[in-house]
Amino acid sequence: MMTHKFQCLYLIFGGRDAFQKSNYRHSDYAKTILREFDAVKLTKFDPNLLKSVGAFEVELYFIKNAPSPIDIVKPVVASIRKDIINNFSGIKLYRDGFKVRPYGEKGGPSYDWLSLGLRAQRSPAAVSHISGSWRVRLNQIIGAVRITRDGNPNLMDMANREGLVINSEYHAFVKIIEKIIETFEADRQTVFKEFDVWTKDKIDSVSKTGDIINQAKKN
Repeated sequence: MMTHKFQCLYLIFGGRDAFQKSNYRHSDYAKTILREFDAVKLTKFDPNLLKSVGAFEVELYFIKNAPSPIDIVKPVVASIRKDIINNFSGIKLYRDGFKVRPYGEKGGPSYDWLSLGLRAQRSPAAVSHISGSWRVRLNQIIGAVRITRDGNPNLMDMANREGLVINSEYHAFVKIIEKIIETFEADRQTVFKEFDVWTKDKIDSVSKTGDIINQAKKN
């Protein structure tokens, strides 16, 4: 995201209050940023339920796969991005290093087991939309979720081995991942919303200037 175009534009609109905060300053964009969240505060679930879920690892990659009309977005080669999405499609689930089928497998009933498609349908706003309700699309994200038999005993297989038992721990497990994704969505929107507001302010300013000039010509 930190392209030369973004750097130049940032010098122009980077004085806004939103870019004086930690992680959004100009110097922060060259860093790897580590953030910690409290699962209880994120999900509002009972701490005992979250302990019953157990510790697990989530590794997700956002892959923009189409050109954007927004000036600060880095250009992408759509064909390459789509190949990556096709070859590493979905968010896979692993237990002790072994894939838990059919989670994240194309064509399977649990390909979209985190309901990313449904979330996007319910909130189709653009990333720059002022409402802040942009949702990452299913075809923009790949990754892996790793659990263990010892660390997550309550995330157990169904008797027919066609997925995990849908219990309270499973619902909490999915909700934690959803909240992690939401923090990414909110973070990504911050820059784009500010840029959209700044752009509209400039357009309005130019429009008003044009109106003044036209009025002066008439007089």
